[in-house]
Amino acid sequence: MRSYNGSLPGPTLRVSPGDLLRVTIANQLQPIPHDGEDHHNEENPNKFNTTNLHTHGLHISSEGNADNIFIDVEPGTAHTFELPIIEDHTSGTMWYHPHVHGSSTVQMAHGMAGMIIIDDTDDAPQELREMREAVMVLSHMEYSDTSPYFYSYVLVNGLFQPRMRLAVGEEVRLRLLNTGVYMNMIIEAEGDCSLTLLAMDGAYLDSPTPVDRVVLPSAGRGDVILSCGVAGTFNLVLADSHLLSMPGEEDHLGVLMALDVNHTPLAISSTTVTSLPPRPCYMSDIRSSDLPISGTYELTFENEQLNGQSWTDAADIRYSFALGELEEWTLVNPEVEAHPFHIHVNHFQVVSVPAQDEDTISQATTAAI
Repeated sequence: MRSYNGSLPGPTLRVSPGDLLRVTIANQLQPIPHDGEDHHNEENPNKFNTTNLHTHGLHISSEGNADNIFIDVEPGTAHTFELPIIEDHTSGTMWYHPHVHGSSTVQMAHGMAGMIIIDDTDDAPQELREMREAVMVLSHMEYSDTSPYFYSYVLVNGLFQPRMRLAVGEEVRLRLLNTGVYMNMIIEAEGDCSLTLLAMDGAYLDSPTPVDRVVLPSAGRGDVILSCGVAGTFNLVLADSHLLSMPGEEDHLGVLMALDVNHTPLAISSTTVTSLPPRPCYMSDIRSSDLPISGTYELTFENEQLNGQSWTDAADIRYSFALGELEEWTLVNPEVEAHPFHIHVNHFQVVSVPAQDEDTISQATTAAI
């Protein structure tokens, strides 16, 4: 089992805008003879015990000693990554995981992932800053016994169907992170419990938005307020999760977490959040930008290729443009399964989606993700 500090998930890292985050990766995994010699063969995963560090949501450099996925921390070695959090960095829910080509999927499937929280500053409403908070790192784990079946579970902070205690009317901020490699998660609250969406993928919405469900693609994050109006036992559940299943797979998904709602109110604030922190300049709405569109591209994901080509190595640069230019990319997925999309260290904005997809993606098409 590959893990960070022997735990599932890895430790939650908490920082503030202006901080310098130093993370030392001490690789105590065992070396594998001849591992990594065939790293150009996309059909042959390799470097299983070589690792590094990559983040989602940080506005940071991908060069040098920062979020550089081309640094290899080999077995028996250690490396310290330095991640400077800029002064006007957005607050929010981010995360980290290894990203060595050839082994990142294997390492993440074992549970090598953790949350990064950029704390809210004084421009956030006081009731939001003082609200009780629950970190929920969701891991999709599979195993098989002697039968031909795969057994599939979703764990919350390493636990199967844990319980949360809250009072009637209490508001709890859930920081949700989907670390599942092959799974999109759709989360709903049962009974007289409500969800109010605050942010998607580390980007605050314009205002708190009541929702029936929260859609988390693989690597997605969502910040929501959970509140229950009556006492009882209810559940957070996974609904229509669109698991990228294999033949013979047995699913044990359903209930994600039980909610024990008590009659007796706790010492809590009943103030409802009505506003959210403004997004920083690098996450402003670019639809109103005066910049001309300097280039348009269409990217098609099919047969594990991008526009019919497989990735080879760091020298494989297909698109190049200047810092500060405005590009318009159209993403096309002709396959039946959903496909996530992520750009390293740079944010982008969703400006339009097909009408039939509007209820299955983020409710925040105006927010950078």
